Amino acid sequence: MKYVLYKIVLLTLTTATLWGCSEEPVVVEKPVIRPVKAILVHDEQLGSDRNFPGRVDAVQRAQVSFRVPGKLIKIHVKEGDSVKKGQLLAELDPTDYQITLNSRTATYNSTQADYARGKELVADGYISRTQFDKMQADYTTAKSNLNQAQQDLKYTRLSASFDGIIAKRHVENFEEVQAKQEIFNLSDISQVEVKIAVPEGVMRLGREQKDKLKAFASFADSSEQRFPLTLKEVSTKADQQTQTFEVTFVMDQPKQLMLLPGMTANVEIELASALISKYILLPATAVKGGEDMKPTIFVVDPQSNTLKSKVVKVGRMEGSNIQVTDGIEIGDRVVIAGISFMREGDKVSLMKQVEQADPTTAP
Repeated sequence: MKYVLYKIVLLTLTTATLWGCSEEPVVVEKPVIRPVKAILVHDEQLGSDRNFPGRVDAVQRAQVSFRVPGKLIKIHVKEGDSVKKGQLLAELDPTDYQITLNSRTATYNSTQADYARGKELVADGYISRTQFDKMQADYTTAKSNLNQAQQDLKYTRLSASFDGIIAKRHVENFEEVQAKQEIFNLSDISQVEVKIAVPEGVMRLGREQKDKLKAFASFADSSEQRFPLTLKEVSTKADQQTQTFEVTFVMDQPKQLMLLPGMTANVEIELASALISKYILLPATAVKGGEDMKPTIFVVDPQSNTLKSKVVKVGRMEGSNIQVTDGIEIGDRVVIAGISFMREGDKVSLMKQVEQADPTTAP
């Protein structure tokens, strides 16, 4: 009996000892996965072609007006008419100018005769030099007034100053018009200008390498055709509202189209031959100073979804963006927000595509 009790007590103690010495259960901690906002670097960011909306204008254009006031009595052309240099466009009533011319002609004839007689009389001493000087002055004034009257009469006829088309007519027949009041817009469209507005970065490159730039225009009626453009001029002052610079190209009027002032165009500029160096334009929030104060970015490893740091070279700021000139590759997925709180090797997940920032195209 004692032996049985001894075995029971021993078994109980052994069980208690084994239970007390058992290991605590292992708790496996899951790694923290941080959602990140990132952009994918792709070929388009290094693309050397840029497209801009353009506006067509005439190379040569003028606001045609009379140089004297009067009443319109005849308009010889209408909007859209082609005209030749010297062609008569409109006429004012010449009656008043003809009367003035007749009066000044009579005055001129009288003073001319007095002046001719005065030269003989002063030579013979019959009149004083002072009297003769007055005759000469009256003659000179009359001659000048006559010339002015003749010109004013000519100015009642308005002619084209160059070959072109009547782009717009601003008055109706029988209106009273003032001197220098706009009557017609005359445009020479044998050549046309195509104007675009470009940002500072492209404008700077265009000015430095403008001889190497190639540009082409396409139009809505012929979008599949590209027409070569020639650079004419580059503005040196930015627009106050848009902070862009106006660049003007010229091209011959195409035979298969009729380009008119005010029409729109798409201008494609090939920058490849002019680019000195290419760069990626990233949000400034994608770059931070590393431990050695070198510019650093974080890219997402597509296999492990972990962060990897890269030291890069940077250029100048462009607004809220910064140029990355080296250390970045096509296909890199660059984190663009919250990088100050990230470390290399962090496990991350990408935000949904709708939340991703679009890459900024760089020239």
